[in-house]
Amino acid sequence: QGVHSVRVGVGPSVNPNFRGDSDYSVNATPVISLRYKNLIEVDNNAVRVNLFGNWGSLTGTGSAWSAGPAVNIDFGRSDDDSPKLSGLGDISTALTLGAFVAYRTGAVRYRLRARADVTGAHSGWIVDGQANWRVMESAKLNVNLGTRLTWASGNFTRTWFGVTPAQSLASGLP
Repeated sequence: QGVHSVRVGVGPSVNPNFRGDSDYSVNATPVISLRYKNLIEVDNNAVRVNLFGNWGSLTGTGSAWSAGPAVNIDFGRSDDDSPKLSGLGDISTALTLGAFVAYRTGAVRYRLRARADVTGAHSGWIVDGQANWRVMESAKLNVNLGTRLTWASGNFTRTWFGVTPAQSLASGLP
């Protein structure tokens, strides 16, 4: 009761084997999405609570805007994930809190999210801008094309891409 939409599927993704790796792999990636009463939206490891606007039908007015708090989980990495990470240490799971704003016009959606790590895993900020275009929509299949740009603070990038003197000794990296 109250569930506006549930989507479960799989799609291709091309990603580095770990953040910063020059080698990429193509994987089948699960897509899990739930929207409850146009108030809460869950997309894989991100949760958004729509406090402003209505994604089209919560109040019946059909606003194109939505905004509210955002929660995201970043599962970190282990230096066992790749021989290239040997000696660099683990990065723990981060819980990030922040806000989002989104706008829809026709088949295009724009979204901006800003969030900060509250667990101390990297103690940084991440800002994502997205644009998605719905190419095809039917009762059982949606096809979207999109792009995303991410800005990250120095704390975030040092945690993920920096090498401390101790890590340099353990890994042999400069």
